[in-house]
Amino acid sequence: MMNLFGGKRMARILDIFIAVLFLVGCFAFSMNQSSFGSTSVAEAAANSAIGVVDFQRLITSAPNIDNVRTTMKNEVAAAEKDFANKAKSMSEQEKQNFGKQLQTRLMNRENELMTPVLNSINAAIKSVANKKGLSVVVHKNVVVLGGLDITEEVVKAMK
Repeated sequence: MMNLFGGKRMARILDIFIAVLFLVGCFAFSMNQSSFGSTSVAEAAANSAIGVVDFQRLITSAPNIDNVRTTMKNEVAAAEKDFANKAKSMSEQEKQNFGKQLQTRLMNRENELMTPVLNSINAAIKSVANKKGLSVVVHKNVVVLGGLDITEEVVKAMK
């Protein structure tokens, strides 16, 4: 991957960028799928308890996450091989454009693979929250004090 994106520093920056994009996407997806925005914060606080989850733990515990990792590893290897083969006859500008196309393709593939995983996580969160009478569940890292940690119950519900 280093050769694909121009050195160790660029590869590291790209890794960080993709990780941040992934986390923002996961958070936005969970907010969208969990209908957090349909009830005001004041109403939710007045009417029910608040649950918390360690979303990163849920992702690493998801049943299909190993398949996603393996598939993405293979996709990256294939993209690197494709780039190496085609870049030999390309100008620098063409290499940059092709590299961007490969990055976009890889990000789209990761989103495609992660969507069912995130859907199963959100379904498990909803199921556990409903059983416990929680109408609001937030990421554990945004809570300073309080909240019922339902991470372990959600991990069990996913299996």
